Amino acid sequence: MKKLFVFPLLLMFLGFLGGCAESRGQVEGAEGSITETLVEGDAAFEWTSEEHVFGDIPQNIPVKHKFEFTNVGDGSLKIEKVKPTCGCTAADYSDKPVAPGEKGFITVEFNAKSPGNFNKSVTVFSNASDKPVILVLKGTVEPDPNLKSETTKEGVEITPLNEKAVDAMPEKE
Repeated sequence: MKKLFVFPLLLMFLGFLGGCAESRGQVEGAEGSITETLVEGDAAFEWTSEEHVFGDIPQNIPVKHKFEFTNVGDGSLKIEKVKPTCGCTAADYSDKPVAPGEKGFITVEFNAKSPGNFNKSVTVFSNASDKPVILVLKGTVEPDPNLKSETTKEGVEITPLNEKAVDAMPEKE
């Protein structure tokens, strides 16, 4: 009696596995190799560049770069989330689905408060892949010679903003 119950379950399980393999890949040749193919409706990024090098930038002056991409897949591409590595980096991006063949963007702004080299990344999550895309910003923040640092009695260094940085700040509404 148990065999009558187990056999149909085994057949259903094997049928399920065969159906999954058919929808995600395609078997080719006598060697039995499996080639991954795009399923109809998949989206895919093609970036103009995934890294931007600013070079030398002035301290306390935010800089921006616009990363652009094309959806080279068959389905609409939707950016689900863009996550910068720290609070000194912010991102804006295409919030509407990007149709096949159309272009989209992610604009990243870096607030250059601390002098020295920087290497910042932004992680992009989308429906194009389970693996996120990492966009990178690099450069060197040159110290502003007009800034005079003060040290408090507790040993904390305080650096005021320079006039150019104050003028570049957005006004509060």
